[in-house]
Amino acid sequence: MGEFRDIELLHREVGDEVEFVTIVRFKSLDAVIAFAGDDYEVAVAPGTARAALSHFDDRAQRCEIRAERRGDPSH
Repeated sequence: MGEFRDIELLHREVGDEVEFVTIVRFKSLDAVIAFAGDDYEVAVAPGTARAALSHFDDRAQRCEIRAERRGDPSH
């Protein structure tokens, strides 16, 4: 993942299931395309992840970060 920045995996219980949301940050749109291909909104999920999921979205959503704020790590 050439210009990969970081990843977050969120989850929450929804009824009898667990919902996951993955947030992957890249340094540029070119890096996203290098990772996901020209149709970069097609969801990229490795076969092992797909096998563990009962269902998943076929399309990803791409957003641009407009602001970031980090808390004080000492608290």
